[in-house]
Amino acid sequence: MPFVGEGNMSREEGRRMSAPFLFLALTVAGCGNSPEVSSPKVCSEHCAADQDTASAGTGGDANCASSDPTLFQMALWPMPGSTGETPEAQYRVDDAITHDQITGLDWQRRLAPEPLMDEAAEAYCAQLDLGGHCDWRLPTRIEGVSLLDLSPPFDLNAFPESEATLVLWSGNPERRFRLGSDGSFFVRSSTSSGPDSVRCVRGGGVPDNDGARYELTVDLATDVATGLTWTRAASKHTYADAASMCSELQLDGGGFRVPSLKELHTLVLDAQDTGPWIDPSAFPNFPKAVSGHIPFWTSSFQGTNDQSAWMLDFATGTVEATGFTASLTLESPLYAFCVRSQA
Repeated sequence: MPFVGEGNMSREEGRRMSAPFLFLALTVAGCGNSPEVSSPKVCSEHCAADQDTASAGTGGDANCASSDPTLFQMALWPMPGSTGETPEAQYRVDDAITHDQITGLDWQRRLAPEPLMDEAAEAYCAQLDLGGHCDWRLPTRIEGVSLLDLSPPFDLNAFPESEATLVLWSGNPERRFRLGSDGSFFVRSSTSSGPDSVRCVRGGGVPDNDGARYELTVDLATDVATGLTWTRAASKHTYADAASMCSELQLDGGGFRVPSLKELHTLVLDAQDTGPWIDPSAFPNFPKAVSGHIPFWTSSFQGTNDQSAWMLDFATGTVEATGFTASLTLESPLYAFCVRSQA
């Protein structure tokens, strides 16, 4: 199978790494000055009192929202780009901070002054005092994916230094990732990680632990935060047949399609102990891994190449395109979910 797992870099991945990619870092960090948190927050006295919904009940001090990415594993907003938004509508930009008006996240507009290793990257964000705020942290998978603009690449006004390599971790300390600006997503190898660029993020809501993420029927699961309605069962199809199957599906009035790469990422749960990286209560009878992989179709093409589509592997949490593989093409039978946007 073509997907790249931890400690296993393919020839295709090596070739892609030589091109200019933007990577983001996902990690576990803490808010507050307790020695028990993995990456203490250091807030200077003149920082604004960053009290938002993320700080409640997370051990943050008066000048800190939470900086623990395990709290920000799920999209609590419609995935940007799913309904044709333009970057101009998505971002509000000043010299130091780019505010995403869809997700509510504030991003460090310019990269850290120098490349950093993992622990130093955590510390850099934890101690960053920018725009009057001191509750900066490294982003999670879903936050990083929210920035992807698969055609064309990143908005250069919002992020002038887009062609960079950023350090990335997940809320699971055993899993580290690299997210490419083209959409590729790989598990980092402990032997291949080096100093990379860093872009920090702040804000983001915390899920209501008393509320269910999905509203379930026998056949459908509606994500109450993103507004996306998913088929709970998956079936195998070629790329074209998957599109036809979803468009012809008449469950609950129809209107279904194959999800985009960004939309399919919203189903991934990185903080679990093992794969498959998806909620088993919402998606029961999930396919078993074959040779360590469970690839799913997305509707997203690799750039302008309409012969190469992105696939997300729920067994590894990684993303690969058919154009980078020797064994899979658009004619290969892969699993597919169907999705419907909120009316």
